[in-house]
Formats: sequence, C-alpha cells, structure tokens
Amino acid sequence: MATSTLGAAWLVDESDKLNKKKQKRIVKHKKKAWRVTSNVEDVERFLESKRLDERLGAPLEERPSDSFFVVDTKTEADKPLKRELTKKRKIKEIGPLRCYAILTPNSAVIDPLKKRNRVRLPEERGDPLLRKVMEERRAKGKIPTRFLQSMKHHQENVEALAKKKKPERLRTTFDFDLWGDAGDSLMIGDKKVSALDLSDQLKTYTMEKMGNRIYSRPPTMFFKTTGLKPVEYPHPGTSYNPTFQDHQALLKEAYNLETKEMKEEVRTRRRLGPMLKKIPVQRKEEQWWSEMTQGLADEEEPAKEEEEEVPCIRPTKPKTRKQKIRAKALKWQDMRRKKLKEAKKRLLEFD
Repeated sequence: MATSTLGAAWLVDESDKLNKKKQKRIVKHKKKAWRVTSNVEDVERFLESKRLDERLGAPLEERPSDSFFVVDTKTEADKPLKRELTKKRKIKEIGPLRCYAILTPNSAVIDPLKKRNRVRLPEERGDPLLRKVMEERRAKGKIPTRFLQSMKHHQENVEALAKKKKPERLRTTFDFDLWGDAGDSLMIGDKKVSALDLSDQLKTYTMEKMGNRIYSRPPTMFFKTTGLKPVEYPHPGTSYNPTFQDHQALLKEAYNLETKEMKEEVRTRRRLGPMLKKIPVQRKEEQWWSEMTQGLADEEEPAKEEEEEVPCIRPTKPKTRKQKIRAKALKWQDMRRKKLKEAKKRLLEFD
C-alpha cells in the first residue's frame, strides 16, 4: 500500500533519537528564547509536503490513469489543414507596429487645446460674398486685369529665360586638337594621317602595334619670344672655394664698376662746380634761420604790461560745531601750558 507524503513526513528515524543531545533547561516564556531552543524541523517538513501536494495535486499513487494519459480518437483526415499565410495576409493580421504610431502624421492623441489658433487658408480669409461674386464672374469669362497682367509677365519671363545665353561649362575632356583644326595625327608608315578620319578601334590598333602618335604643338615653341636667358647663372668667382682665375675675374668686375661710378661723380662735379658757391657752415645756418623766421616779427603783438599776480584765495568752509569745540579745547590747552611755563620760570627766579 502506497503511503502519502503526509505520512512520510511524520516518520521518525531511530538514529535521530540516539544522536539527539539533551537540551538544556531554558526559560521559554519569552518569544526569542522559544525560537532559539525549539526544534521545528518536523513541522517544517510537514508544511513543505503540504505545499507540494497543493501545487501538484494528489500524490501520484492516488491519481487515476485518465489524468496522465489521453486516448486520441481523431484521424489525420479529421484534423484541419494549416494553410500558409501569404505576405499580404501576414501584414494585414499583424498591422502597423505600435512603436511607429508616434511617427504617423495624424496622431490619435486628442489636442488639449480645443480652440487652437491656426493660419487660415487664402480661401478662408476673404469675404464669402465677394468670393461668390468672383466665382460668378470667372464662370462668365470675366478675368480681372491684374491676373491677365500677371500671366503676360510670366510669359515674358519664360521667353527671356529661353533666350538667355547659358554660361559655358568648363571643359574636362579634350578630344580635339587645341592648336590646330585637323586634330592629332598618326604616322602610319611614311604617311601622316589625321586621327579624326580614323575609327576608335583603328586608332587604338595603330598606336599599339605600328603607329606613333604625333601631338601638334603651338607655333611659339619653334622661336624665341624673349631675349632673356632661361636661367641666369651666378659668377663662378662667388663660390665659397673658387679658382684663382675666377676670383681675379670677379675682382676685376668689381674694380671696373667702382671706377665707373667714381668717373661719373667727377664728371658731375666738374659740370656743376661753377654753379655752386662755397659758403661757410656758420653763415649757411644764419641764412637758413633768417629765411625761416622772415615775417614772424611783424605778426607779433606788443608785449602787455605784466600785471601783478594776485594769489587766489580759496573760500573756507564754515566750521562745524564739533570742529569749533575741538578748536576751543586746543586753545585752552595751549593757554594752560603757557601759564605753567611762566609759573616755573618765576619759581626758578626765587631759587
């Protein structure tokens, strides 16, 4: 006969009694002492087995077989076939994801402000009566002059834009001869053939196998356009370690240049000598001073008689009451000091 978990929980092993130590006599009228000294393992085992039965139901020995096994009586034909969902069906069943709902233009959230100000459309701004009159006139074919003028100006702008010359784009591919009209030429044997007269395949074959490409060059390449040297070389005597001949040649050039400058100076003095006068330096300075001060003495005004300078006395501020009391106290101290001094002198006279 099968035993339940409840009965197994109350079984006591004899070995536990032998190994069990005798407890000390402790007062148990307090809750703390009762918790420490009391042995509640058997109660815990019983409660744990009861919780297990509540979760799993009755013990396995007491359960009927129908609770474990199910007899399948349906055939394969009776079972519904699972149809694969198409892509469109899947999207329809799943629908848009909720996480993307905030990105939709029309949110489902109600506007908290019922009377929110908004910019009215041009049709809503005008007077409804005037709008009705304009629609009736437009239906009859009466168009306002300003609309006709606007259409005319628009057509003129379109025509002017079509006639306007477009700016030239910068050329990036040079498939023609820049210096001539015939274009690049190829040497096929002893003959020069224009590249424009040949096909692309023939040009490629000729250049790779048997031809040499000849580029046309500007005519200025064949004659000099300036008399200057392309590169002006320095004198060899300016080297940090020149030869004796180069050094002497450089010194000779420097001597000739200095001699030429001295001759020019002598020539200038000889020509301008009679026109220049020899004046002492002191006299030259006097003349310069007289020339620079000429006319200044007439403009000077006669000197005024010097007036006696009167010292400017600043007006004193009236003393305050506190200042007056302090001045009076200082005056009394000065008078007292003088009296004491005179009294001492008199005493010294009698001594």
